[in-house]
Amino acid sequence: MNNNLMIFENPEFGELRSLRMNGEPWFVGRDVAMALGYGKGKSLNNAVSKHVDDEDKGVTEMMTPGGKQNVIIINESGLYALVLSSKLERAKKFKRWVTAEVLPSIRKHGAYMTDALLSRMDEHHELISEYIGKLRAENAKANAAREALKKAEAENARLAPKASYYDSFVGVESVTCLRYTAKELGVPQKKFIGYLLEKGYVFRDRHRSDRVFVRAGKRNDPLFVTRDFYLPNGTKSEYTLVTPAGKAHFLKIAEKIRVWEPRELAEGKDASEQAVFAACV
Repeated sequence: MNNNLMIFENPEFGELRSLRMNGEPWFVGRDVAMALGYGKGKSLNNAVSKHVDDEDKGVTEMMTPGGKQNVIIINESGLYALVLSSKLERAKKFKRWVTAEVLPSIRKHGAYMTDALLSRMDEHHELISEYIGKLRAENAKANAAREALKKAEAENARLAPKASYYDSFVGVESVTCLRYTAKELGVPQKKFIGYLLEKGYVFRDRHRSDRVFVRAGKRNDPLFVTRDFYLPNGTKSEYTLVTPAGKAHFLKIAEKIRVWEPRELAEGKDASEQAVFAACV
């Protein structure tokens, strides 16, 4: 069991247990995960397993309220990985607390200078040079970790809007019919279908004006897919679905679609009214 256990208390984040191993700070993984809102119980260790690389975590024996137990611990890089993966606003505040208070407290004697090391340095002056070398290496490592975190946070901020869009709107292998796509875009269904008709994305079936089909062409190929189905009389037909690429395309011009006004067609009515049934099957 490690005897270098240090416990830090914070009114917002609770208890954070830390220890020194081979001159580096390590933290109890579940303490970090709990402070960052990863849930309770098993979900805390699951979060560590999911977000922290194997080389940044380990297991050590520690005294707990339930007796001696093996607990998962993570190093400084592992802690930053959990910070970056947390969806809580307070994750940045937690990181500031750790970097401004916890780590400096652990490092207040440089490269973890203990009483035993101080006594040895009094007796062996050559240890001073060794200590300075370790301190410089530790400072360089800490600076590199902070710089990597800063770059990762900047990259996360750059990608956040796009990631949020794909998570909540597009999804993986997500295709939707015209009706639901219009709803996702916040555009009235009739106006969306009318726009597609007028701009040549789709065309009406000559024999059944309530159905629309994708117009062939390179522009449309990535935007739509079709699916076959059978009418009650056994006749085979197809309906149109919008792909993730199509959703991204129409999202860019959604405002243009909202303000678009349809032309009166030869039949004297908006073609989108006749295409309602074709929107979803």
